[in-house]
Amino acid sequence: LSPELTREIQVTIYVLFISTGILTWDILSHLLDDYHMLAKEPLRTLIIIYFISRISCIGMLLTGFFTGPAEMDINCHITGIFLRIFFFLIVASTLGLFCLRARAICREHPFLRALLLVLWLASVGSCSVGFFVGDATESPDKGVSSCIAILDDHFEAAVVVAIAAMVHDTAVFVIISWKMYKFICTPNHDTRKVVVFFIPTHNDISPLLRCILQDGQLFYLISLFWEVLVTILALTPSLGPYYRFFMLPVHLIIVNSMACHVFRNVR
Repeated sequence: LSPELTREIQVTIYVLFISTGILTWDILSHLLDDYHMLAKEPLRTLIIIYFISRISCIGMLLTGFFTGPAEMDINCHITGIFLRIFFFLIVASTLGLFCLRARAICREHPFLRALLLVLWLASVGSCSVGFFVGDATESPDKGVSSCIAILDDHFEAAVVVAIAAMVHDTAVFVIISWKMYKFICTPNHDTRKVVVFFIPTHNDISPLLRCILQDGQLFYLISLFWEVLVTILALTPSLGPYYRFFMLPVHLIIVNSMACHVFRNVR
């Protein structure tokens, strides 16, 4: 392995450790909530999706350790397939939690519910790109990594996943913000109240900004930020192959943790 590629792999492994720490802290912090969800509530589709997302994150990180710092003799091709499966499940279930929340508050708007479903299906479908743009092969230096990634230079194709997720999350954010606006501004509000809704006063922030900074809404904005960051890195040709995707594990874990947090608060 070249010194540059070795450095890229090592940085990616450090990010993998950080992602593991974030997920471990999040799981331990909400272990009691998860137990109550399983033991004291009926097993619904939403709860199944929630736990699929959690288990998929654990599976992705464990598989990442097998392919990276574990220094094991493994079938790298099979391990790469498992990584792509877990990636697919994480994206599908995490965006599913966001989508289901938005659809739940749009019961009287069948068009919006259909639009959200179509955008979610498009995002899930885009994840299948991952099965065609990458693979893993045995590393010549087991001291650095058990396997190395083969990305086939199809970075632009991989960006399709991030763009689809950005469109989906933007739609969710806009629709929920619009519903908050409709809830705050009654039909008989006057022009002055509309202005105050959009423009902050000297002693208070505007209701619009307050809506955007609500717990769940802020998480959607953070999710969008991470997706933009991952897209920019993937499209930067001057970066090495690992550097172009090294933030992906922590992005998936953080967005998944936020989606699970929103689900626990509004279920």
